[in-house]
Amino acid sequence: MCLSTAYKSSGGAEYKIGDYISSVSVEGDKITLRDIMGGITDVIGRLKSIDLEKNVIIIEGDA
Repeated sequence: MCLSTAYKSSGGAEYKIGDYISSVSVEGDKITLRDIMGGITDVIGRLKSIDLEKNVIIIEGDA
């Protein structure tokens, strides 16, 4: 199973918003991240990139 780390990018800086992310869903500008334990994090922004080799998700938006 591949799990990812999610980061939010804003103003040229990136900060971690979640570890062990197992699924991502997008509805408009709301991105929902679910981790392996079932925890949910909702983020407003847009999906910038997902790197499946490095297991990194980048979401772009305001801080």
